[in-house]
Amino acid sequence: MPASNNSTYLTVPELFENNTVLAFSTRKGGCSEPPLSSLNFSTSQGDSQENVRENFRILTRALGVTPQGIVTCRQVHSDNVEVLSSVPPAPPVADALMTTKAGVFLGIKTADCLPVLLLDSNRGVAAAVHAGWRGTVLRLTRKVVRLMKTEFGS
Repeated sequence: MPASNNSTYLTVPELFENNTVLAFSTRKGGCSEPPLSSLNFSTSQGDSQENVRENFRILTRALGVTPQGIVTCRQVHSDNVEVLSSVPPAPPVADALMTTKAGVFLGIKTADCLPVLLLDSNRGVAAAVHAGWRGTVLRLTRKVVRLMKTEFGS
């Protein structure tokens, strides 16, 4: 599938036809000051909560999703997988998120790790994996794929 390119994100447009959003954000188009590269989603390097919230609003507006539906996790370089039936009140402690619920948009934050996004559009199962070296050694992505198969028939 060809990708749609925008200065703020990269998507697979064919999935929008199925009411599915699969996107990778860039670091462009946000409000954070240098050296945080504008579209920053973390306060861990000194950015303000206000900037991070506004950056999420910028991205969700561009993608046409609700900011309240975005779920990220407190990534701890583990093989913890959280299966979500709704948006939790606080970010789960995990390195992978999975859902079958419409309106729950999974997000993974990366710096030098890899984001892995998985989708079974036939079963309506989506997963987002933070693939750092520890999670890779623990075979986190394999664990998520097996869970998609055993729990949802993917």
